[in-house]
Amino acid sequence: MDKRILLAAAAAAIVLGVVSVVVFVYPGLLGGGLSAPETMLGSPRVKVISGEKAVELANNIHWSHYVGVVKALIVKYADGSMIWVSVVKGGDASKYADMMADRIMLYQSSSIMPYEILEVVRMGSCRVYLALDKRTDKIHAFWGIGDKVIWAELYRKGSPRNMEALKLLTRFYGCYS
Repeated sequence: MDKRILLAAAAAAIVLGVVSVVVFVYPGLLGGGLSAPETMLGSPRVKVISGEKAVELANNIHWSHYVGVVKALIVKYADGSMIWVSVVKGGDASKYADMMADRIMLYQSSSIMPYEILEVVRMGSCRVYLALDKRTDKIHAFWGIGDKVIWAELYRKGSPRNMEALKLLTRFYGCYS
């Protein structure tokens, strides 16, 4: 075999190994500096969407003309839970979370809105909205902190895992710092 081919293959293997180590050791690099827990209550990640695709998906959901997501990370876990982390223009993400809650409350009794706000809870420094997805009977939680809006699709209504996951996430995203 030609030495140049062997050298090219060895160089490619080294580069791939370094990239794999960087992504494994620094998971926040997956979403342009955004991060999410490696596991959700012991359930591993099964899908990660970052970059332009994540921004596009987040803007399609978050009334982009109001919010304007500039960075995003979407993580799905093996147990079906999901996290959407979005960096918003202007920096005050709690304002945007409040705006989303207001929109949900305005339309929750119509067929337009599949969510219903159940309650607002204080988790450390964060005001967290808990909403029911009427299509799936799952609890969703969302809040703003700094320039990030966090939206988590959790578990079925009534599951004790909802509060466990919410405690994990609010600690992970700095509500208790």
